[in-house]
Amino acid sequence: FTQLSAAMGERAIAAMMSDINRDAGQLLDTAGAWSVKFIGDAIMAIWLHPANALSRRDVVTVLDVISGYQEIFRLAEKCHKPPSLLRFGCGYNAGTASVGNIGSGASADFTAMGEAVNTAFRLETATKETGCDILVAGDVFSALGDVRFHPGQMIDVDLKGYDHPVAA
Repeated sequence: FTQLSAAMGERAIAAMMSDINRDAGQLLDTAGAWSVKFIGDAIMAIWLHPANALSRRDVVTVLDVISGYQEIFRLAEKCHKPPSLLRFGCGYNAGTASVGNIGSGASADFTAMGEAVNTAFRLETATKETGCDILVAGDVFSALGDVRFHPGQMIDVDLKGYDHPVAA
């Protein structure tokens, strides 16, 4: 993003990111994301699972959203003509998190915190190192149960701040 921003200039990159964020926000809203947070060039989406368990349907919904991002990026490329193809990295994890306003007074920010969130963020960061667009935590993938596609193998990803690799 840094190189793309420098090449396009602040007005062009802002216009493109505005379109991407608008379309992504609509996609996430339609998919039932409980909370969406735009963080610079990143988006954090949160789905709540009342049963405190991850179902196949939950996983498929998020994978559909991730697939939808590809179309959003292709449309942005056609409209804004960036100097290189757009790519995104996605870390997908599930688990328990503390959700609410963090901070004080007027500067409180609605967010999610916890191990599940940290792992998702680190998986997203690791997409650059692994050359993958998407890294899905092994536990999330196993929630599909009857999946017809099985990756050749899960990979062990070394994540910053973790003592052991995470299967993805």
